[in-house]
Amino acid sequence: MIPSNPAARVKTPSTERRAIRILSVEEVEALADAFEPRYRAMVLLGAYAGLRFGEVSALRVAHLRLLERRIEVAEGISEVKAPCTSAR
Repeated sequence: MIPSNPAARVKTPSTERRAIRILSVEEVEALADAFEPRYRAMVLLGAYAGLRFGEVSALRVAHLRLLERRIEVAEGISEVKAPCTSAR
């Protein structure tokens, strides 16, 4: 065992905080109208429930309890980009 944590001396980088911009009801409706009609429910659910794109995209019917007005966010989807390889 070591007597102290060696990572305790490492200074973490500072991060810049940005203000969160919250859309008004009118802006959410305009945003939903800008999408194809088949995506309207997805945009509205994401905006009003505060879900991320990956969370809304991963929803399944089994996660919806409509009579209880509940949604179970059990998983998410994320895009992973392959590393760039260059031919030499």
